[in-house]
Amino acid sequence: YCDCGVDKFGFPSGWSYNDIWVDIVVILDTSEALGVDALEEAETLIESFISDGIADFLVTNSNALFYSRLGVISMSDRADVIYNLNMTKADSMQGKVSIKKGVAQINVVDAFEAALLMFNSGSKPERATARQVVYYITDSDAKNDLQYLDEFKASKGVVIVNREVARPALKELASEGYYYLNSDYMQGLQAFCEANCFCKPNKDTYDGADPTIKASG
Repeated sequence: YCDCGVDKFGFPSGWSYNDIWVDIVVILDTSEALGVDALEEAETLIESFISDGIADFLVTNSNALFYSRLGVISMSDRADVIYNLNMTKADSMQGKVSIKKGVAQINVVDAFEAALLMFNSGSKPERATARQVVYYITDSDAKNDLQYLDEFKASKGVVIVNREVARPALKELASEGYYYLNSDYMQGLQAFCEANCFCKPNKDTYDGADPTIKASG
């Protein structure tokens, strides 16, 4: 499938969370730019990509036909790995991050490089063609040269930006159509579905052995 529409309640229409086959690294801004309240909301958001405590969403069980891997990086004046593409339903974000006082904002390119390192170190032959998604939760102003990220977006990567305050530079950071204001987990899951669908227009995929091909529809 490549139709990631939702019904009036925001639930999938014609697709399933269980069919998503992507690798995701969440970059969580822990500088003063984000703030304590927004950080707490972000912790809940990240957990909700997998489960809201009642329903399950992204499948992280590697024995499943389709599954996704979720990693989390806390970014202030340095990058700290919270989950190395191994976050599961049993894991929590609570108590693992805090705002770094004295750090006004993050360097979005340094954060991106940390995400790439996680992708590269966690590479597996069976996921060689899985779509890589970098999901920023940040209110830092992206004042860096973004050419490095543009190359990633032009190849096989997707950059999602979810933030509280409208900043033009952050919109440039995101892949086209993946810039959100105060996004909830359901909108995030829809974005992961869209990232999962990367067939070229007017092309039919073959039902081969690569789960990426099957999942992308």
